[in-house]
Amino acid sequence: MQLLYTFLKEHYATPQAKRAAALYQLYVSACERTHLPPVSERTFYRERARFATPEVTAARLGRRAAYKDQPLFFYLDQMTPRHGERPFELAHLDHTELDILLVSSVTGKPLEKPWLTLLTDAYSRRILACYLSYDPPVIDLR
Repeated sequence: MQLLYTFLKEHYATPQAKRAAALYQLYVSACERTHLPPVSERTFYRERARFATPEVTAARLGRRAAYKDQPLFFYLDQMTPRHGERPFELAHLDHTELDILLVSSVTGKPLEKPWLTLLTDAYSRRILACYLSYDPPVIDLR
């Protein structure tokens, strides 16, 4: 099995991106040269699938191809790493009730607390849009 992992590291995780069937034939040839019994084809494919991490995908197909394997970020804060490949690709929508009480300029009576909705770019962290309203956010599941 050690030869299998070494072989996958040296021949699979490369920019040449050889097909699995061709890679298995190379593996069998390497086993014959070293006089070791090769694992079955099914075991080879199973271990190859287990070996396929985002780092291996990036080495084989490039950084953009590996992006789909990266974790999703549902919250955006200061510690969240930059994600997306370019500006305007991904955005986060945030609804916040502001901790201020507004007063009517006509009647002088206090109104409700307003809600601020921000659309923030996940790559550049810039605010793309803002909306201020007295209406709370509503999820319409029609």
